[in-house]
Amino acid sequence: MMSISQEILLSLLPWSNSERGYLIDRMKIKSKDFSFRKGESRDIPQLESCRINSIKNCKIYSKKQINIWINSKPNWEELIPKTIVSVTENHISGFVISGDKFLDYLYVEPNYQRHGLGNKLVSLVETTNMKCDCNPYSEKILIKRGWKFLSENIKEKSGERFNNKWYKFEKIENPPIKNNQSL
Repeated sequence: MMSISQEILLSLLPWSNSERGYLIDRMKIKSKDFSFRKGESRDIPQLESCRINSIKNCKIYSKKQINIWINSKPNWEELIPKTIVSVTENHISGFVISGDKFLDYLYVEPNYQRHGLGNKLVSLVETTNMKCDCNPYSEKILIKRGWKFLSENIKEKSGERFNNKWYKFEKIENPPIKNNQSL
């Protein structure tokens, strides 16, 4: 049974419940620490701050790569309708942006990373056959959620190389039963 907050959030998204992946009915939308809502234009300064803080926390990138990434600013006004934010104590702690076929952005404030927030955000938007061009940080979440590797996606921007990968989410109708799991 879904809570009122789950029903409200899902009604704001452009996809049907059946396209949320096989875990949507088990997912906890509101927990002790995080609540989720549709992004709004007034969120843009906090979204940009979250994006920049997350990028600066990426230890695998050089300073030059980080600066290139930070300076590749999104068109927030265009993206807001496709944005789901996580709010913690009246502050945006993370967000995900997606369309029908692509998971476009996933950022979590460094203080909230490694608490399952990225996983929860992805679970809110993933749909069958959705693709994501991800970096090694997002890749870990996608693998954990069952996304399948498609191909390498090496990009070069301003003379710097970024080693991304393409992943695809394939809905699992009936997850396999483990040996020690009863029906």
